[in-house]
Amino acid sequence: MDQTLKEKEKYIKMWDVPVYRHTSPGSNLSLDFLRYFAKEMEVGDTLADFGCGTGRAAHMFLERGLNVNLIDIAPNCLDGEIQALTLMMPHRITFTEACLWELTSDVEATDWLYCCDVMEHLPEAYVEQTLAQLAQRNKKGGCFQIFLQDEPFGTLIEDHLHLTIQNQEWWVEKLSKHWDILGYGPEILGMRFSCFVAKKSG
Repeated sequence: MDQTLKEKEKYIKMWDVPVYRHTSPGSNLSLDFLRYFAKEMEVGDTLADFGCGTGRAAHMFLERGLNVNLIDIAPNCLDGEIQALTLMMPHRITFTEACLWELTSDVEATDWLYCCDVMEHLPEAYVEQTLAQLAQRNKKGGCFQIFLQDEPFGTLIEDHLHLTIQNQEWWVEKLSKHWDILGYGPEILGMRFSCFVAKKSG
């Protein structure tokens, strides 16, 4: 089976498991991200949440005055409330079904990038390609959070979710090829780290 289709079918199945929706790492980190870039962000700026999952982080982004594009490989990932917002406020929040290593021209560049607990889910062979495509679509900077260990949820569907398990140094080296590293956010030592980035200077 084609790798993209395989991953899509896996996450459609995963998002149908209620317990997988209980936590939202993206929502948990959103306030730190907004605080970090508070001086640079302007009302009306655009943001892409790559690998948005439930999309709950969008609440904070909308309150800040950002216009949001939620992007995920699984069409059933969004919480019902967020899905309703995409219908009620299409000028402020949209959802794009897309594979992150096969982004097409209809996924436009945005001011800000948000990618929380996503990169470790990608096959390692597609990490570089994905980061290059995200960087091409990012005007100012943003935030990554990356989990550094395996996880248990895949066993619920007899599959494996974290396909790229590397240490923080490995990931920073990959990110620094495409962005300037500004600093690091809250982390759980040895489990995950968050990294604030800016569009490469020069």
